[in-house]
Amino acid sequence: MIFALLTALVAAAADSTPPPIAQMTAQECPAPSFDKERGDLGDRAIIADDGSKIVVQCGDGVVRFWQSGSAGFTAIGKMPLFRAAQERGIVSAGVLCPWSSAIRDDMKIEADCDVIDHSGAGGVYILQTPGSPDTFVVAGSKVLRESTVWQRFGGLRPKDGQMAEMYMVNGQKRPELLQAMALDNGRSSTVARLPSPSLVFEDGEGSASDVLYSPVYRSVIVSFGGAFRVAREMTYLRAFDEKGRELWAIKGNLPPRDDSLIVGDFAKALVFGSGRYALLAKTSDRSAAQVIDLKTGESAMTLGGWPIAAARGAAIVLMKGEQGTLSLVRVNTPGQPSTTPTP
Repeated sequence: MIFALLTALVAAAADSTPPPIAQMTAQECPAPSFDKERGDLGDRAIIADDGSKIVVQCGDGVVRFWQSGSAGFTAIGKMPLFRAAQERGIVSAGVLCPWSSAIRDDMKIEADCDVIDHSGAGGVYILQTPGSPDTFVVAGSKVLRESTVWQRFGGLRPKDGQMAEMYMVNGQKRPELLQAMALDNGRSSTVARLPSPSLVFEDGEGSASDVLYSPVYRSVIVSFGGAFRVAREMTYLRAFDEKGRELWAIKGNLPPRDDSLIVGDFAKALVFGSGRYALLAKTSDRSAAQVIDLKTGESAMTLGGWPIAAARGAAIVLMKGEQGTLSLVRVNTPGQPSTTPTP
């Protein structure tokens, strides 16, 4: 097991971030806002697997679009981000974005969704309602599975000649369980028992959040978050093989306690580069994100800003800087030629 220490290399972040392929200032893409019908707007994006196209929702509700060869982003109007992604060929046509079954019959407006993962051919999608824990497995216009209040759906594992399996966290009991669900029949099998928060002896273990899958290394990555009274560090990320053996973990210091009785933090993780790398950021410090080598759990480099989206099959990510500027950048990870990206 490898324990990598998560360090905030803020001072070096600007030097580590490559020149942007495309960019929008805070004036061109306003800050997040609240809409009485749709809730929070902004800081959302859906990007094509190869990074050639991206749609971004800004705080004014307007979706902006960029594609390879364009000089910059173009406003395409106010609409759900998921529909914009379908119209631009980023999401397969005909895929349903559903409301939760608890409110589906009462909703009069079109649903919107974020994409967690999808199968290679685009036949199965894992979708989430923005700002909500509601997640769905969708194939075309059919909802195959809908999460319960204690489930968190995650990445898909492809299976030759069969419907993919999905990894998820089941938090109905303690300890939380990392499970694999067969999408054809809904049966779940336990992969690993996750370390659980201790109310007596704080050991820096929080609750599971994102569940990601690396097809290259055939590993499952789980991010964590929590609140603590005594602990000074916590585990932000863990990786397991498909049999549940822990491969590595990333720990880091919690924010300064100062006068607060309780301090907390959460990790945000996005897989990119065909599952070879992940962006890892802490909600307590939105000025920088680390690029994690998913083979070893070690930090390959640091990027300035907060991660918004990442291309599943390419080294292209969307970052938000401290001044609100959105930058689409190509990450020159180790082993790649260090060339300046061109529009």
